Amino acid sequence: MSISNEEYLEMMLIYGECNRNAAAAVREYTGRFPNRRHPHQHVFHRLLHRAREEGSFQPSRKGRAGAPRNVRVGAEEQVLENMEADPRRSVRCVAQMSGCSRSTTHRILQERRLHPYHYTRVQHLRPTDYPRRVHFAQWLLRQNELNPDFSRRILFTDECSFSQEGMFNTHNWHFWAHENPHLTRVRAYQERFTINL
Repeated sequence: MSISNEEYLEMMLIYGECNRNAAAAVREYTGRFPNRRHPHQHVFHRLLHRAREEGSFQPSRKGRAGAPRNVRVGAEEQVLENMEADPRRSVRCVAQMSGCSRSTTHRILQERRLHPYHYTRVQHLRPTDYPRRVHFAQWLLRQNELNPDFSRRILFTDECSFSQEGMFNTHNWHFWAHENPHLTRVRAYQERFTINL
């Protein structure tokens, strides 16, 4: 919601009446105009600066329009090419490669309706593991049928596992695409080196 010239003029007059005391000007403006939006102290300081330097109450539009359209088009093509080459790249990486800011890069990706989809971690299973899982699930169901308290008697313990599998943070890994590719990252291989404590 923009502030009109009339409101800015009232602010300037009140600021002068209060001997350029911004806190007092805020209180006085709020008292006189209770139904208007109440400005912060910084508004009065910026208003005086604009009136002195630019000769206008309204904020300057200079520098707000962003880069010229032809420059943006070149950056847009570069951003899309870099992201298409490897959709797993971060916005920061693509911005550096394209020579534009992160906000511009992110805006370009959003305008093209690209979304950063997360990976889902899944356990690695060999073909022989599936029948074993079915067999174990059937055994557990039979035990529960014979003894309804069976699952309550299972002792679960805390453990810490050290392996050579490495770290994978699903929050930081994205895949930019128009539709969700339902990507998975295989983990927890059956044949691996690990130490449990």
